[in-house]
Amino acid sequence: MTGCGRSDQAAALWNAFSACHGADRDAFIVRSDAASRLINRTIEIYKGLEAETGQAVGWHPCGQMRIARQPGRLDEYRSYMNVAEAIGAEARLLTAREALEIWPLIESPEGILGALYHPGDGWVSPTDVTMALLKGARDRGARVQEQARVTAISARRGGGWTLATTAGEWLCEQLVLATGTYARDTGAPLGLE
Repeated sequence: MTGCGRSDQAAALWNAFSACHGADRDAFIVRSDAASRLINRTIEIYKGLEAETGQAVGWHPCGQMRIARQPGRLDEYRSYMNVAEAIGAEARLLTAREALEIWPLIESPEGILGALYHPGDGWVSPTDVTMALLKGARDRGARVQEQARVTAISARRGGGWTLATTAGEWLCEQLVLATGTYARDTGAPLGLE
């Protein structure tokens, strides 16, 4: 898959429950350059994943607007514009009237000092993204074991990992815990918080 690296020796352990959460939003307004770049790259992957795999990802570009009703918040949005420019994220500071033009459900511009607007933001269906990623991995030769619960994770002497699962034991050189809200639970056996 685009930019996802080599997968000829990759494996994916997937449990259907992990893909059954509500729609995600990509929150653009982060103060970290690395996190902002990660979000931009993720959106690029979402946009290209469907074309590459033929599997819909449910990408809905709807934009994102954050309203400032306090001077401190507007200052924060002005400061963020430097980050947006540095990472190439499309962002605009809006007046109250401009915010009302984009989002007419705002009852009144009264009390609104300005807004931060990201027209390229959107949301995806997590289940659809999971299915597209799995299809892409399979298409590239990765082994996929569905409905496999990882029961133990241990470091191997000399490097790598052993995963005990309900579908048998898996050995891997690298381990990525992509478990979202369950990261604390899956990381705990490794001493991670």
